[in-house]
Amino acid sequence: MSRLTSLSSPRAFGLGLMLAAVGVVMGSYLIVRAERVELPRVCVAWDEAARHALAPLVHQQKIAGADRALLDQLAALRRARHNCAAGRLDIARRDYELLGGTHGLASLVED
Repeated sequence: MSRLTSLSSPRAFGLGLMLAAVGVVMGSYLIVRAERVELPRVCVAWDEAARHALAPLVHQQKIAGADRALLDQLAALRRARHNCAAGRLDIARRDYELLGGTHGLASLVED
C-alpha cells in the first residue's frame, strides 16, 4: 500500500507533468518540421491567379447572397489546392476553371 501512495505523491505528479510537457514540445516540433509537399508550378500559377481574383470579394461590403457565393468559391479553392497537393491536376484544373468561369479569369487555366 505504501508503494501506491508513493506514486500519487507530488514528486511523481511533477515527473509525469514534465514528461507530458516534453511530449507536447517534441510533437509540436515534429509537426512544424514536417516536410511540405512541393506543388507543381502550374498549381502555383493557378492558385495565385485565383487568390488575386477572390481577394476583392473577401473585402467587399456585405451584399445579400454574396456570403454564400464567397463560401462556395473558397470551398472550390480549398478543394483545388488539396487536389493539386495530391497530384490530381485534372480535378484541380476543373476547380480552378470553375473559379475562372465565375470571375472572368480566362488566363487562369492557360498553361
